[in-house]
Amino acid sequence: MEYKITLPLFDAYDFLYSNGLEQECGEIRNSSDQFKSYTSSVRRAKIIKLVRDKYLFYDFCKIVYPFGLTDKGKMQIKFYENILIRFHAQSRHII
Repeated sequence: MEYKITLPLFDAYDFLYSNGLEQECGEIRNSSDQFKSYTSSVRRAKIIKLVRDKYLFYDFCKIVYPFGLTDKGKMQIKFYENILIRFHAQSRHII
């Protein structure tokens, strides 16, 4: 089976909307946050954090991002999570 390696933003936004997370989705979608050259990856990282916080991660992966359930996909998710950690550290001038 062939998976999308990059988390598809528009499908993710649809998932958030369909799960009652319209406000959070809008905030992520309209965010101008950036870490180094990463803007879309910061959005993807925020989506991963949100679906984890709302206990929707497994459903999200099954519906939107099945690659995230594979071993390589778990590494990709860790990449997004690390971007978010570094983004927040940069925001607080820790890095």
